[in-house]
Amino acid sequence: GGVEITLQSEAGNDIAVITTSDSSAVKIPGEYLEAGKTYRLHETKALDGYYYANDDVTFTVPSTVEEAKSQKSSYFTKTIKDKRIRYSVAKVNEETNSNVAGATLGLYADPYGNTLLHSWVTTEESYMLSDHVTLTAGTSYWVREIDAPNSFFVRERAVEIHVPCSGTTNETVKAVFKNIPIHWNIRKVDENGDL
Repeated sequence: GGVEITLQSEAGNDIAVITTSDSSAVKIPGEYLEAGKTYRLHETKALDGYYYANDDVTFTVPSTVEEAKSQKSSYFTKTIKDKRIRYSVAKVNEETNSNVAGATLGLYADPYGNTLLHSWVTTEESYMLSDHVTLTAGTSYWVREIDAPNSFFVRERAVEIHVPCSGTTNETVKAVFKNIPIHWNIRKVDENGDL
């Protein structure tokens, strides 16, 4: 998806919503702007794979032609910085808190497992999900176990991963998917049930 920017007055009133179909620059039609007035740009939808911008961008349109000429352009550029979404998923042994290799996990668009977006086999390292799937800010996804490695039960319940609209840093968010290992105790007895 593209970017959606809301042009607001200095008082915070919405003037127009401007969208693009890709990552190209957002162009604000001059009909929305008045000379000498201050405006704010507020991101209301980020590119897929990015958080919404944390800060609005404020700008003032030059009051006179001379002021615009002194800035050497009739076009003015403002930059809105979005941070990349970084999510990793780890399959963890509930008893030891160590990563478990060999489980097949799936990322789904719904909690019921109807729409599979991506699947992978776990290793002893966390899986950088955002390197393989473009996640959308403000969206929930669900991780389900498709197949468990030997000595582990398949976890029946999906784990929700919610991608917030804004991220404050470029840190990786880690979702932990815990499983319980299978343990069997075998008791050796004689034919009468005695040791």
